[in-house]
Amino acid sequence: MLITTRAIILGAVRTAGDKLVVRTLTEEAGRVDFIVYGAWSKRSGHKASYIFPLSAVDVTWDYRPNKELPTLKEATPSYPLIDLFIQPEKSTIAMFLAEIFVRSIHKGEETQEIFDYCWQTVASLEHTQRNIANFHIATLVGLSRLLGIQPNAEKHQKNVYFDLSTSQYEYNMPLHAFYLNHQHTAFLPTLLRINYRNMRFYRLDRTERQFLLETIITYFKLHIPEFGDVKSLKTLMEVYNLL
Repeated sequence: MLITTRAIILGAVRTAGDKLVVRTLTEEAGRVDFIVYGAWSKRSGHKASYIFPLSAVDVTWDYRPNKELPTLKEATPSYPLIDLFIQPEKSTIAMFLAEIFVRSIHKGEETQEIFDYCWQTVASLEHTQRNIANFHIATLVGLSRLLGIQPNAEKHQKNVYFDLSTSQYEYNMPLHAFYLNHQHTAFLPTLLRINYRNMRFYRLDRTERQFLLETIITYFKLHIPEFGDVKSLKTLMEVYNLL
């Protein structure tokens, strides 16, 4: 049975010969990994130029229930992405977010709402022309809500600590390293309101932004099974240090 649906490219690994294993988030089937033959061939219906992190494409494959790795028959751009591929800061953010999506959105746990959010993320990253320094933070905050792990800001009180491991507010300092002090905890309700529309109003310096990003990733590690280390984080930090 042939299936055609929208998809977001999350990454690709080149294997022997001219083959690729491509990770995607599809609208109809959730997380699907494909095998691609002849990705660099002139006759290929899914040229390698389409297989970049966060590419928005229409994919077609032959669905067979017993086949572990389906063959991608065709991939065509859903709409043109230009800035996302030619601007270093945007392409670095795209690489980082694609890895975050791979690590946090597990097969069998996808929803239409999650796909729509990721699709919106691609469009917003492409079309936002300035003030994108907080884009990745806004994305992670929104994703945490959809994954059901976002802290409850309504329970916040003054002069408390936020325990990252339990997602609870505590009057006493936790006996481990995974917590926010009083000052950072007081900022948490404000942070949780960030989105693509208002992110430009969050005046964060480089040190504050790096702290928030590392803290959110730590929080994801504590609450998402097998999340692991984010390999693209170092590259993201290096690019931001040049901006």
